[in-house]
Amino acid sequence: MCGIAGLVSTQELDLEYLRSQEMLLQNRGPDESNYLSFRKMGLQFYFLHTRLSIQDISSRSAQPYSTVDSSSLLVYNGEIYNAGSIFPGQYFASDTQFLFQLLDQRPDLLKLLDGFFAFGFYQAKQDLLYIGRDQFGVKPLYYFKNDSLFAFSSSLRHLSRILRASISINTGYLAQSCHLGYTHGTDTLFNNIKKVQPNSLLRLCLKSFKLAKSSIYETFSHNIAIDRCYNDHDSYKELVLKALEQSVKTQYSNSKRGSSLFLSGGVDSALIAAITSSQQESTSRAVRSFSIISENRDVDESQRIDKLLKFESFRGIESHRFKFENFGISYLANMLAELDYPVLDLSILPTLYLCNLVPAESRVCLSGDGADELFAGYERVWTSLERFKLYNAMPLSKRIRHPKLDKYRLAKNPLELRLLLSGVPVEHLSDCLPSIADSNLLSMLLEYEINFYLPSVLEKVDAASMLNGLEVRVPFLSNNIARIIAMIPINHLSTAKHPKLMVKELLRYYTDENYPFYSKRGFTISPNFYDVVIKYLSKHGYPEIHPDESSIANNKMSCLRLLLLKHWIFKNI
Repeated sequence: MCGIAGLVSTQELDLEYLRSQEMLLQNRGPDESNYLSFRKMGLQFYFLHTRLSIQDISSRSAQPYSTVDSSSLLVYNGEIYNAGSIFPGQYFASDTQFLFQLLDQRPDLLKLLDGFFAFGFYQAKQDLLYIGRDQFGVKPLYYFKNDSLFAFSSSLRHLSRILRASISINTGYLAQSCHLGYTHGTDTLFNNIKKVQPNSLLRLCLKSFKLAKSSIYETFSHNIAIDRCYNDHDSYKELVLKALEQSVKTQYSNSKRGSSLFLSGGVDSALIAAITSSQQESTSRAVRSFSIISENRDVDESQRIDKLLKFESFRGIESHRFKFENFGISYLANMLAELDYPVLDLSILPTLYLCNLVPAESRVCLSGDGADELFAGYERVWTSLERFKLYNAMPLSKRIRHPKLDKYRLAKNPLELRLLLSGVPVEHLSDCLPSIADSNLLSMLLEYEINFYLPSVLEKVDAASMLNGLEVRVPFLSNNIARIIAMIPINHLSTAKHPKLMVKELLRYYTDENYPFYSKRGFTISPNFYDVVIKYLSKHGYPEIHPDESSIANNKMSCLRLLLLKHWIFKNI
């Protein structure tokens, strides 16, 4: 995709310094870089766009995209797939031109967009600057505001560098990031730099310099009703399959820079691969897939991929596999330091490695991300719910006698139990709990996964792919699919005995009734590798960033995450 940034200041901007930091966004847009700076209303404006050309590779869609007098201006990162249905009969050379017209004339229609985006839009006639982010947070966006300056960027690394003396380390961020491996909410590593939340539109009034926030779409939530009759199950499957086929077709074909797939051997990426292969069969063009394999049999997925490729529906797949062990630890550590924000989850390493090896002639890859959250597929959701209910149904005397049940005694709801079972220490549980209003036990867990965990997954994939100038698309997270999923009773999507039931049933359309469904792995790495990374990073002797680090990093995983955080800070601040 692209990199975007913008600043509005009541004071003079140091344009020479801003220009010198543009290189920090060039990994997101290696094809072209442009900026525009001007003064209006006593304010100085600066907008930057680094371009990865995918759909329209001509100069007519170059950004910043503006009117001649800069009275309206857009910087945008993303893809819009339904422009024709919103303004029927009108021709747009690119989705950049379409989004510019929509924001300039009909911003109320943002809620109809089907796509993934982050944007900044200046409109002089309304004295407003908008910044916005897509429904699920596929594309990242950060911002900073004080009384004299408003700034935004696709990259936390870039934004922190251009703000220089205006920022400091946010020590309150450490507990959550070290124990979860990610953060939810708006907080970042830096005080005063915030994340724009998914499904958010921020409006800066340029006269008062005040910021207002609103949602773009209706908030997604699952239908937790249980359909006892189950008569409409096949109809629901057909609805979802039709929408997914359209999403895959649009996202795979909407590229002039070559498209391919990530294939892990799990059901999500396998279903995307099967649909893509079937759709491309008439073109006689092979669909290239890229996979990570390993010498460690416990995490290697070669056999799973081999079984899939034997089916007729996968015959158009041209499989490319890369062994994860073929790398240098110092090389990967350096790549981690180059990411747009500090990623503290080592599961990014195989993805980072894979994105680096995708050939230059393929600048788009489809992935299966989002299916677990949308289809309630995580076993931990159902396990936490069932165990919480079972514990609370036990006689009080039995609960007291079992010391192994300490975490169950402390959990007030299944979400707290889910976090405690994942390794969050009791003393830091409050630091890691988000604010969720829904009191229904299942809704609480599902809301956490899709509104708080999913954005961290998408940000991680974006960081790994954009470091390598690669665009990763997520067909499962089409807004049309989300609307359909929201109306389907939950037991048609997933159950405690059969997590992600519907996705598995859809995959069997392309395999057979006897195809085995394995436990989820994704792009995993060997647990022994954690020790290798800890040993390597510990040699650097990074300075303390918090006065009480020993209480925060009190186990191997939190220690590893703290070291990764220090490594990123040391290389970038």
